[in-house]
Amino acid sequence: GITEVFRGWANLMLCATNGQIEKEEEVLLDLMKRSIDGILVQGTMNGIRNPNVKYYKRFEEKGIPVVFLGEPYINMEEAHCVANDNYEAGREAVRLLCERGCRMLSGIFVTDMQHSQIRYEGFVDACRERNLPCLSQNIAWLTRYQVGWGVQTDSGMIRGILRDSDGVVCCTDLYAREVVSILRQEGRSVPGDVAVVGFDNDISLNRGSMEISSFDGNFSEVGKQAALYMQRLLSGKKAGNVLVPMRFVKIVSSFLLFQQFTLKGTAGIPAEFFRNI
Repeated sequence: GITEVFRGWANLMLCATNGQIEKEEEVLLDLMKRSIDGILVQGTMNGIRNPNVKYYKRFEEKGIPVVFLGEPYINMEEAHCVANDNYEAGREAVRLLCERGCRMLSGIFVTDMQHSQIRYEGFVDACRERNLPCLSQNIAWLTRYQVGWGVQTDSGMIRGILRDSDGVVCCTDLYAREVVSILRQEGRSVPGDVAVVGFDNDISLNRGSMEISSFDGNFSEVGKQAALYMQRLLSGKKAGNVLVPMRFVKIVSSFLLFQQFTLKGTAGIPAEFFRNI
């Protein structure tokens, strides 16, 4: 999305931080030596106070705009950003699980990433609106690095929050995949006994018999909107922050929603159609 907007309009330089704050500082110090007009940033652990914010503010003081792809750092909340509507996605996950008939929900979220915290807020609000139990013992909080290592590292805690659940909202598809694995190890069918929903629509994880129903972040659109935002700022125009909706991608093996459909007006459509939605 970014290259689509900037093609023929601006030159791009890609810098990688590998999710490391020290690498981010190194990149920012190098950029200060260069002649640049603007910075598009995907933050590193944006759910905690970032010590590199002072560098971003120096760029802004020089008239060099900074636009975040995703939520900005919590100690830079006034920054320009284009992000997914994570709050509504958290609410929608609960709504979809409730439509399936789930009434005891669990959640796995990440402490140091704002998008996960915002999804949690939507999750809780939607549960309360529906008078569903939303208990602390049914929520697991993990770090981004634990997400990388996998749920099995914390399988004892995860098994505990899943004990009475019939629906699970996971902060990433990686966790959702491993939750499905844990449930199956315990002899619980997915989605027969428990429905599982993830986030990111990571197609690299959707293989074999363990495909994950997930919310797609439409990252190409996020990039496109961030580039357009930067264009407006560089042209001296005012611009407001943008929220890009997430789209639910339903996979039958982890989220069996079609059983709840009202088959109104479906006469003449083969039953196999509904089995393969």
